[in-house]
Amino acid sequence: MNRRTLLGLSGAALAGLAGCNTYRNEQRARNPRFAFAGVIVESLSTAEQYQPLSVTVSVEKDGAEIYQDDHTVQDVVHGEAFRVTGEWAEERLPYSVTLSSSVHEPTTQTTAKLDADDERGRFSGTSLWFRFQLTANTILFRPMPVK
Repeated sequence: MNRRTLLGLSGAALAGLAGCNTYRNEQRARNPRFAFAGVIVESLSTAEQYQPLSVTVSVEKDGAEIYQDDHTVQDVVHGEAFRVTGEWAEERLPYSVTLSSSVHEPTTQTTAKLDADDERGRFSGTSLWFRFQLTANTILFRPMPVK
């Protein structure tokens, strides 16, 4: 086998492996390694000054909006304000959650992004709450396994 043939074959093999890896990443984005349990919204003590606070939650499943509603956060000094869940939760499909309020910039989190960021696989095989924490000037995102 000459050198050109060997180089050509190794290039084709590398391209094939790259395509396989791309397919695997697309499948992971399509089907995350964890199940989506729903949304928990918490108010931290720094956000108390804005209460009562209207918070809008939108959830998309596989690209279609399945939930959108306004909630009022009131009299919550530090802790859980409300949860959003339904029969649509607990599936390993692409979900996108957007949270907004009158004093916060909207924030969006997706199962695909969280799955890609979870390089060590610590959420693999679990069911996760998308937990959002309202502060004085931002909305924090802290995924939390279902216990």
